[in-house]
Amino acid sequence: MVIHTHTEYTYQCDMCQKKSNKAPSDILNIFHFQHPDSIKLDLKINFSYEWVTNAIICDDCVIKYLKKFIEKQELENGK
Repeated sequence: MVIHTHTEYTYQCDMCQKKSNKAPSDILNIFHFQHPDSIKLDLKINFSYEWVTNAIICDDCVIKYLKKFIEKQELENGK
């Protein structure tokens, strides 16, 4: 008789406490463009929690704080 086991990992965001079965990433690839003339443009965000080593941060929290950062920059630049 064969016994099959299945292990499922649950990850919890250290910022919003949301739980997910998806493994966390430390890079959020928000834009990728490949032009036929071999021009390539990538916009990636490396993120970490400064005071928590190996913190888990979900993409939603990264996007939320990125929006706040952009709003702050626009206010400072008078837009």
